[in-house]
Amino acid sequence: MNNSNEVCDVLGIDISKAKFDVALIQGNAKIKNKVFANNPEGFAELQEWLNLQNVTNLHSCMEATSTYGNALARFLVERGYKACLLNQNRMDRRLKMCDRFM
Repeated sequence: MNNSNEVCDVLGIDISKAKFDVALIQGNAKIKNKVFANNPEGFAELQEWLNLQNVTNLHSCMEATSTYGNALARFLVERGYKACLLNQNRMDRRLKMCDRFM
């Protein structure tokens, strides 16, 4: 389990059937973007790219779009990274609720 004081890199993922786009945020550095095929070869290329970026402690998030992200999420978790699949409908409802109270 990660200590809450540890620095964590963040990977935003926009997933589709054929490909996925990523945005890597590392501290105050410029956001780095890249596109990969949504298949095992693309997952391996992602891992190589993350290694080149010196990523060790990663938290990734993607929208739960059909089942397109399941294999990628499994791939990331198997390598010790955190992966979240976010339900867009729930997020939209919560944001609307927050707007009412602000």
